[in-house]
Amino acid sequence: MDLRYVVGCMGGGSCPRIKLTQSDHGSGLGQGVTSQFTLSEGMRVFFIMRSTPEDCSDLYLAKYDPALSMKYVETLLEDTLLYWLGWIRSCTYFGRWLENVERSALILKLLTYEPTGAVVAAVTFSLPEAIGDAGRNWDYRFTWVRDSAFTMYAFMRLGLTKEAKQYMGFVRALCQEKNPDGGLQIMYTLRGGREMAELELGHLEGYRACAPVRIGNGAADHLQLDIYGELLDAVYLYNKFSQPLSFDEWVDIRALVDYVCDNYDQPDMGIWEVRGKRQNFTYSKVQCWVAIDRGLRL
Repeated sequence: MDLRYVVGCMGGGSCPRIKLTQSDHGSGLGQGVTSQFTLSEGMRVFFIMRSTPEDCSDLYLAKYDPALSMKYVETLLEDTLLYWLGWIRSCTYFGRWLENVERSALILKLLTYEPTGAVVAAVTFSLPEAIGDAGRNWDYRFTWVRDSAFTMYAFMRLGLTKEAKQYMGFVRALCQEKNPDGGLQIMYTLRGGREMAELELGHLEGYRACAPVRIGNGAADHLQLDIYGELLDAVYLYNKFSQPLSFDEWVDIRALVDYVCDNYDQPDMGIWEVRGKRQNFTYSKVQCWVAIDRGLRL
């Protein structure tokens, strides 16, 4: 990682003095950087953390890695603001609680991985469901079929069809690599990967001592039949309000409907990912009906 800073001085030329100190926390936490400084009215400091450019040629650096200056950083901030203002203007919702709806849409967009269209469930891992309730500290930095389908439904209701189209491309890629039994995993990496081995980091105490700290998610191989209902419902709405399915897309979706017809009566792990034995959950059965119903409608 590369860390830099740019300072903005006061009108009289007085500038904040910044000194970065590198530290090693040990215990597996790795290296860190600290800095202590005092800002007076009118002073500004921007810290920029990024990945080091792989291409160090002069042509590449001149275009993508220009020298940092206060004017350049301000331009980047302005461009970022204009992008988000332009994006939210495409929202067609004008009902009650407009500001809250738009802020929620912005959050969902921020959770969307642009290269694939996948939507991350959360950007956190190992945060406890309740302080002192150790155990249910899961890693949510993956894309769940269920959660993403609900997000696509929200995007389409708000008129944000570009994001729905990107997610459909992600679904199409998943359908090309189904499980051996013809079904889907309940979750994937943001690039569509299937492997996310769950590990416990015993050298970390966790948030407010709520261990264990986990990375990866062992529920990836769960059978949760409700995901097909939520996914097929989102596909149905996409076909109705955004863009008609192509024949190849329909063939992929039809295969999922066939899978549900063959497996709807199987016990599963349920929407809450109970890490116990499989059971017959009512919600899963209802969503299997939804999957078949939307398949027939399509």
